[in-house]
Amino acid sequence: MTMGVVGPRVRAVALCALALAGGVGRARAEPAQSTPFEMMRALSILQDQIAAGNAIAQIGEVKMIGRMAARFASIDPVVWKDKRNARALILYLFGGGNAAALDGNIEKEQVAEGYGKLYEGAMAYALGDDAKARALLLPIDARAQPSGLGGHLALVQATLVTNTDRQKAMQLLDLARLLEPGTLVEEAALRKEMFLIGGAGDVDKFGLLARRYVHGFAKSIYAENFKQLEVKTAVEIAKGDTPASNAKLETLLNSVEKPDRRMIYLTVAQSAILEGRSNTARFAAAAAAKLSDKPDQEAARASVYLGASTLTGDDYDAGVKALRSVDPARLNDRDAALRASALEIATMIRSRASILDVADPAELAADKDGIQQIVSSAERALDAAEPLLQRSNP
Repeated sequence: MTMGVVGPRVRAVALCALALAGGVGRARAEPAQSTPFEMMRALSILQDQIAAGNAIAQIGEVKMIGRMAARFASIDPVVWKDKRNARALILYLFGGGNAAALDGNIEKEQVAEGYGKLYEGAMAYALGDDAKARALLLPIDARAQPSGLGGHLALVQATLVTNTDRQKAMQLLDLARLLEPGTLVEEAALRKEMFLIGGAGDVDKFGLLARRYVHGFAKSIYAENFKQLEVKTAVEIAKGDTPASNAKLETLLNSVEKPDRRMIYLTVAQSAILEGRSNTARFAAAAAAKLSDKPDQEAARASVYLGASTLTGDDYDAGVKALRSVDPARLNDRDAALRASALEIATMIRSRASILDVADPAELAADKDGIQQIVSSAERALDAAEPLLQRSNP
């Protein structure tokens, strides 16, 4: 039986399957049969699977990187004169390849014409010599590189200038996304750029990038990092504790799916209460309450935060009512302790109002000595609950 010629793509998929399966016998035969660019194609397939949410592909990626290091270090140097293999070598180093295993085994003169500086820069980057990597890689135009290489180069360039030129880094990340849409390069560029924007940057662009991430990479194995970044950014914005910062927070979260939006508002409200930022606490708690359409634990948390944040304002009675409406059994220890402390503070405020014959507890704001006594008592109440209140978020 005569077998036809096996195409590079088919061979790459076969290598990918080997990496996923971890087949020992077949893996031994693979290095003698594959070329560097075929192996790199297989690695790229695995990486795109990681961006699509395949956790097994990440294990395969680690195995594949190890096999490629062994293969590249021992292969006949003449193969690097093939531009496809030279590009594969550079991509391997850009993508977290084992540079130490290759250091000293491949000289830049052995690499195809036009790729020597890229290889030297990629090796410096992979070995952690950022100064040398910047000198070699930053002058190179990523847009002039062949398809598949330019996006990776732009991502690496952005990483190299992040600490010195944030605006340039974001421009390069935009370029990386445009050159490599739908790949792990775009996924990483989105997360990096959103991190750089943060709470003090362009909220509209952050929201645009977040929508793109959710649309293209919601199942990525790194999606949890993206969600944590959203929470971190929201908390940073909320520290303003002003109507303007609240509006900015709302703009940021408008593009977030309802369950995640409620979770973020609850996190912001809880943080604001514990840090004494009543404006933001009330705003975030009210927003979370509006997003709660069933009496679950999250709705109970929203009621506690809303009640606790309104005690010292004009809605004292409404705050007490909200706190008392929640069965503490529906709360975790942290929020149950917060509710108990808030109710104790409410009792102190009412007691002080009674002593001073003040009809509205909110009028106590004019009584500085009285307020100071209440605050001192409240601090003691919160100190008693501190072990619970300082536990990690649920």
